[in-house]
Amino acid sequence: MSSSPQDQNLEPNQDPKEEMKEQKEEVKEEVREEVQEEKQVETREEKKEEKKEDKEEEKKEDKEEEKKEEEKEEKKEVKESWKDSFYNPRTGELLGRTASSWGLILLFYLVFYGFLAGMFTLTMWVMLQTLDDNVPRYQDRVANPGLVVRPHAAEISFNRSDPTNYNQYTQQLHDLLQSDNNSCS
Repeated sequence: MSSSPQDQNLEPNQDPKEEMKEQKEEVKEEVREEVQEEKQVETREEKKEEKKEDKEEEKKEDKEEEKKEEEKEEKKEVKESWKDSFYNPRTGELLGRTASSWGLILLFYLVFYGFLAGMFTLTMWVMLQTLDDNVPRYQDRVANPGLVVRPHAAEISFNRSDPTNYNQYTQQLHDLLQSDNNSCS
């Protein structure tokens, strides 16, 4: 008998080459089985991916359908919205605002215009306090005018008790007024 372990395991009528062939075939079969298992795993994964893609496509289609339905609803709402723009019975809104919103707006404007009226009355009161009842604020003759109409003489002096002193001036005034009246007519 031979001393090698392979030779000891052999059956008496088996050849070592044949045994090697059998081992190779077994290894090939194992590799084939592994490859088949890998292919099956890959196909399973591909099927899972396809299912995921299908689900995603279905979701997209569902979303598109929902959008279309929402657009249809919005179109219906637009048709109804002109009626609801004044008063919406579902929400209880008047001109797009609730009663509490209108109340707050009215309260704000009431306070705001009340403040403005108070400021106006205060300024009027302060201005009226500066006026004197005995002296008019508006006078026809200004104390220091910039332009004055005077007769030809630079200085006029006369005695009121003697009319002959100022007859000349009164006559000139009558003549001036007479010429103005004639030019206007």
